[in-house]
Amino acid sequence: MSTKAYKIFYAEETKKLWMDEGDSLLIEMTLMGNCLFDHFELSGMFFNSSLCQQGEDLLFEITGGQKKPTYTSPYIEEAEGSVETMRIDFLQRVLLKPKK
Repeated sequence: MSTKAYKIFYAEETKKLWMDEGDSLLIEMTLMGNCLFDHFELSGMFFNSSLCQQGEDLLFEITGGQKKPTYTSPYIEEAEGSVETMRIDFLQRVLLKPKK
């Protein structure tokens, strides 16, 4: 079993929330409702995660897939661009409970 000591902190100077993985990797997080969300890319893949409070528990979910689009729409005049879709290849979910 491996463990990692993630820390979430608020940086007063930037007014942003960050997740620190402990190895100088910082990922910006956004608070919406009772959940923290992030999106990041690494090695040709994209990842989206959420950490949501459920009572005294925390629900962590992460999804991701290949960054290469599986479909690109024709150019859309009103949007001044095209829509690209990427397939989500995995979901991991864990319910974190406080130690008693």
